[in-house]
Order: sequence, then C-alpha cells, then structure tokens
Amino acid sequence: MRYNSGSTNSGTGTSFSLLNSLNPEDIQDIEIVKGPSAATLYGTSAANGVVVITTKKGRAGATRWNFYAEDGSVQDRNRYPTMYANWGHAPGTTAQIRCQLPLMNTPAAQGGTPCITDSLTHYLLLRDPARTFVHDGARTAYGVSANGGNDQLRFFIATDMSDETGPIQMPLYEQQRFAAASIPVRGEWLHPLAEQKLNFRSNLNVAMSPKLDVAVSMGFNKADNRIIPTDAAFEAIYYTQMQNYGFVGPGLGKITTTTEGVPLNESYQYAPGDVMQENFKQDLQRLTASVDGNWRPLSWMQNTATVGMDLADIDFFRICRVNECPLPTLRLGRVDDNRTTNRNLSARITSTASWSPRPWANLKTSVGADYTNAEGDTLTTTGATLPPGGTNVAAAATRNATNTQPTVVKTLGFYLQEQVALR
Repeated sequence: MRYNSGSTNSGTGTSFSLLNSLNPEDIQDIEIVKGPSAATLYGTSAANGVVVITTKKGRAGATRWNFYAEDGSVQDRNRYPTMYANWGHAPGTTAQIRCQLPLMNTPAAQGGTPCITDSLTHYLLLRDPARTFVHDGARTAYGVSANGGNDQLRFFIATDMSDETGPIQMPLYEQQRFAAASIPVRGEWLHPLAEQKLNFRSNLNVAMSPKLDVAVSMGFNKADNRIIPTDAAFEAIYYTQMQNYGFVGPGLGKITTTTEGVPLNESYQYAPGDVMQENFKQDLQRLTASVDGNWRPLSWMQNTATVGMDLADIDFFRICRVNECPLPTLRLGRVDDNRTTNRNLSARITSTASWSPRPWANLKTSVGADYTNAEGDTLTTTGATLPPGGTNVAAAATRNATNTQPTVVKTLGFYLQEQVALR
C-alpha cells in the first residue's frame, strides 16, 4: 500500500499531517520522487515532488508474530527565557519604579524618564514547580502484527493503539480554585494536550497463476487530538506564564488579579485555568484501500495495474462554554465546528518489455498511463452566545456557516520510456 501525505490546519497555527496515521513499525521503505515524473504519477499538486511510503507485505513461511508495548513519559525540555525586572528610582526621588531599558539615560527633552538602577531580579515561572503548568505527560502504546503464508498466498495484518498526554497540566492552585467553586475540572482542562490513535492495516497477496499476481491492501486510522491555544491571541497558554513580571510578590505596579478578581499567581493577564477551559479538538478518520495486479504473459513482458482510494474526514472543534475561558467575548459562549473531507482516487497501468537484439545490447521499453482524481470540500460553522449547557452551533444565538465549494483536480498522464544498456 502506498500513501500520499497531506496536512490540515487546526485553526490555531498548528498543522496536523496525515503522516501521523502511519505506524513507523509498518513502513517498508520511503522513496522521494522529484521532477516531471512526480506530476505525471501523482497529479499537478505533486509538481514539487512527493514522498512515497510503502508499507510492509506478507512473506512466505510460517506465521511470524510481532508484539510491542511502550510505557513512558513526555517531557518538555525547552529552555524558556528568564524574565528580568530592573528596580530603580528617578533622580532626586525615592519612589520605586521599573527602569525600562529603551528609556534609560534618554534626555527628558526627548520624552525619556531618567532612571537609576537599585537592583535587578529574575524569575522563570515556567520552571517554578509551585506555579508552572509544565509537568511530565505520559505515553502508552501497544501493537501486534502477523505475517506469513506460502508461495500462493501471503498475508500481513497489524493493529496498534496509543494514548498520550502532553507535558501540560492545570496547576494545582487552579484545580483548587475550581473545586472551591464546586466546578468539576474536566479531563480536557486538566490535560489540554493529548492524542489517542487507533490503526489497522492489512494486505493479501495471491498468486492466481504462474503469470498473474493480485494484491489487496486496506488501512484504517482514527485519531483524536486535543491541542492548546498556540496562536497570536493573548489568551495563548504560554503567553500567560512566559510574559511574567520578573519577580515574585507585589511591587512595580504588578497586576495580581484578573478583571474578575481571580488571583494570577505570577501569571500575566490571564489565569492559566481560565485559558485551559478553551477546548480545541481535532478528530480524524481515514480509510485507504488499493488493488494491484501483476501479469506476465510472456517471459519478456510484464504488465502492472493499480487502483486505489484514500478517504479522509477531519473535524476541527473548538468550544468555550458559557462563563468559561478568559476573554469577555468568549465567556458568553462560543463554538466552532469545521469539517473537511478529502477524497483521492487513482489508477495506474504500465507495460514493460525487455529484449536483447545483440549479446552486447539490452533494451527495455515502458509505456504507461496514470489517472488521479483529488477532491476536497470544507464546511465552516461558528456559533456565539451559548445558553447554559449549550455545546453545538445549533444552540447558539448567533450562527454563521460557510460551505467552501468542492475542489477537484484531475490529472491524466501518459509516458514512454526507453532504456538502452550496452556492454
């Protein structure tokens, strides 16, 4: 079975690649096709080149089983920048102010405020165990595969599943705040970064006769992803703790609570627990199937034909329930439900003839045709102002929907190739 890669944007700056639907354990080889042949084989969208991934096939012999299991942690090893605070005072005064580097020693006539440094403090909130949301996540994975058969019938079958939580967890003080308000902490709030995957792949190779082989392949993948806000919006989760004041405790005009009176615990502008209430999910279901035939009517001729399909359904869902999330507009309740469907049908036929007109010359002639039909459509829906308990666009007071016209790219290519080897 061969796969064409693809990706989809989550709407928050994070792209999901369809390559994630493959288990590295089941990859046989990876081939890079560049130049005009890439467009001929895989359509105009592959004009810049494609990566062809071929999965494993069954081998003749006794059935061989392979089991694997993983259990580990997911860690954040990033070296985050330390924030600094320059404590000082203006000449002739004792009032404590924050010295701003761009304004230091700038003449007052130019609008600057002279500042004399008294002390310099630094603080790295994301590495403070009492306040950070950076905590080790967990990963478990299990898989089993089997292959075997004989010269007439060979098979390969594999399935695996994985469950992973990212290295982000709602701080304990935020969990305690919600508990004190009798608000249950949802699983997606506690661990807003997570992924669950289920994969199934199989292929069957049958020798119909000494001159005809047929291979049938099928694969199914289901992935459920949760992601954190990572775009340029101010409620992005890392923004709340990376942009801290550079010190712990009051001083220098620090804002210690949100506009609603929620303690910030050294975070900047928004409480991490409120940001983690904004739930982003992406669900993917993908089905692939192909049939390959190899016919050798003569000793010097080989003919191959392939028909395949790749169907992917992607649902991106984002929700802030009423009275949740940090921004006033989001606390009214907001939901986005965007769905994309991609369909790729392809067919290929080739015929190759080899002959030697002279003992010192070998010739190989190949002719072929390829057809690719790639289709896609997107439905974008948005709802604002949700009622209590509302979780879908239909429940919103204000609704908007955009249905992108389906796109279709059809490519039909023919080629003729002659190879000559001289000794």
